[in-house]
This record gives sequence, structure tokens and C-alpha cells, in this order.
Amino acid sequence: MMNDSKGFTLLEVLIAMLVLAIALLGLAKLQAFSMKNTGNAYFRTQATLILNQAVEVLRLNSNEECPSAGSTAPQWLTSNLPPVGEMLPRGVLTVGKAEELQPCANEINGKRCKIHITWTESTADLNADGEIIAAENTASHKSMSMSICR
Repeated sequence: MMNDSKGFTLLEVLIAMLVLAIALLGLAKLQAFSMKNTGNAYFRTQATLILNQAVEVLRLNSNEECPSAGSTAPQWLTSNLPPVGEMLPRGVLTVGKAEELQPCANEINGKRCKIHITWTESTADLNADGEIIAAENTASHKSMSMSICR
């Protein structure tokens, strides 16, 4: 006599649960990767906004002398900017004369300044449980620069 039972066997249910668990682990890893990259994109956006604001302050204060290359940003500049160290992890803003760059095409007073900002981004990774994997070097140093003819 033939057995006409309907439904799923226990083995089929276990295999389906295994496939679903693997898919969910992959989705969790993708979510963690996405969150890390969103944070890093936020820092790049903040750095761009700070650089643009610094360029505008330099433009408005064209009578001020641009410091020598690689100097920490002067008080007259930083007082008009958001606090770089608070907006970017280990953020540092430097301003200096940019002699190594080609001269300004439309020199007004011959002052060419270079604004440089650096910060640190995390490169730590997450395991399948969402815990941070400790690595020896879990930081990546990032930087952006702009120059302006004044």
C-alpha cells in the first residue's frame, strides 16, 4: 500500500533552516559593512565642509598673511571654523603657503595658500556575531587638501 502523507519531512525543514541562517548571516555582515562605510562617508563630508568653509574665511581675510607651509591653522582662521578635533576623529587642520604648486593664473596679491585636513577612520571589522575583531592596525589615516589664490 502506498503512503500518501503530505507535508515536509524533518530533514527538509532542517535544510531550509540552514539555508535561511546562512542567508541571514550574510545579510548581517552586509549591514555591518554598510554602517562602517556610512560613518566613513560622514567624516569625508565633514572634512569637505570644513575645507570649503576655511577657503571662504581665507578669501574674506585676504589681508592676513598665509603661514609657512605645514603650520597649524592660525587663530584668526580657526575661530571662524567648527572645532575640527570634535567633528573628525583626531582631526588636524594645517594651512600654509603653497610654493610647490603652480602660480596663480590671475594673481591678485600673489598669495597662494594650501589648506590640508587629516583625520583617522576605523578599519576594524566585525565577526558573524557582530563583535569587533581586534586587529593590530585598526585605523586608517585620511586627508584632503585645497589651495586658493588670494
